[in-house]
Amino acid sequence: MSVRIDIAGLRPERVAVVPSPLAELGMALHALSEPGHHPGLQGWVTGVLARLDPHLADRMCDADFLWTTTFADLFLPYAGIPGGAALPGATLAEELDLLDKLTDEQFVNAALEFSCATCYDVGSGWLVDAEQGRRALELAAASPAITLDEGAAEITVDKLSVGRTTTGDGPLILVPTSLGWPHLAVLYRPGWQPVVHYPVGSPELAAPPSVEQLALRMTALSHPVRMRICRHLARSAWTTSELAQAHGMTAPEISRHLSVLKKAGLITTRRRGRYVQHQLDIAVVARLGSDFLEGILR
Repeated sequence: MSVRIDIAGLRPERVAVVPSPLAELGMALHALSEPGHHPGLQGWVTGVLARLDPHLADRMCDADFLWTTTFADLFLPYAGIPGGAALPGATLAEELDLLDKLTDEQFVNAALEFSCATCYDVGSGWLVDAEQGRRALELAAASPAITLDEGAAEITVDKLSVGRTTTGDGPLILVPTSLGWPHLAVLYRPGWQPVVHYPVGSPELAAPPSVEQLALRMTALSHPVRMRICRHLARSAWTTSELAQAHGMTAPEISRHLSVLKKAGLITTRRRGRYVQHQLDIAVVARLGSDFLEGILR
C-alpha cells in the first residue's frame, strides 16, 4: 500500500523545502496528546503539561480529534490555496492568514476528512540557504519509506493508505520535521498541492537503567496492590480517586503506592484538563520481561 505522486514535468526550482510553523504547532499538540508515540520526547511532554494552564488543557481536549490518531490537513493550508503557488509562511501568524484564505467548504473538509498520518516540523523562517536545502533533500531521499522512480516520473510513499496525486503546474512541497519521528505524512487531497512532511532525525531514547534503578522497579512490582494498580494503568489512564474507588482504598493510600511506582520510573503522570492521570509506561515494563508484560495485560 502506498501513495504515489506524479512529478512528470516537475522542474527542480519547483521543489520547495520549507519549514511550517503551523505544522510545527500541530505536531506539538499531537505529541502532548499521544506521548506514547514519541518516547524520546517524554521529558519535553512532561515539562509542558506540568506548566499548562488548566483552561487551555480543557480546550485542547475538546479539539484533540484534529491531531491524535490522525493529522488534519488544516495544518497545511498553503496546499489548498487556489493557483498552487502558495508556500508555508515564515511565521505562525502568516500561516494563520493562509488558513483564513480557505473556503468554508475547504476548511470543514480539511478538519474532518483525513488522508495522511501525523507529522511535525520545527524551526522558523525559510530554508533559503542552498546548503540547507540540499541537506534537507538528501534527508528526505534517504528515508526508506520514500522512493523516486525517475523513469516513471513518480514518487512513492510507503503508507497504509492508497492514493495518487500530481504536482501539475504547482510545486512539490517538502516540510522537514525534527520532532515528528516516527511519523511520515503525505497530503494528497484532490485539488491541493502534494506535501510530504518527513522527519529529519529521531530524539535519543533513555539510556538503559542502572542496577539500582532496576532494583527499585523489581521491588515496586513485588507488592500485590501495586501489581493490581499496574494492571489498571496498563490499559488506560486513571486518576488517583478512580484507582481508590476501584481498589476500595483511600486516596492517600493509593498516592503512596503511585509514588513508589513513579520513583521507579514505571508510570507517567500528565494533566488532562482538570484531572491528573497516571498510566503505566509500557515501553519501560516491556524491557523488564515479556512474561510480566503479558501477565498485566491479560
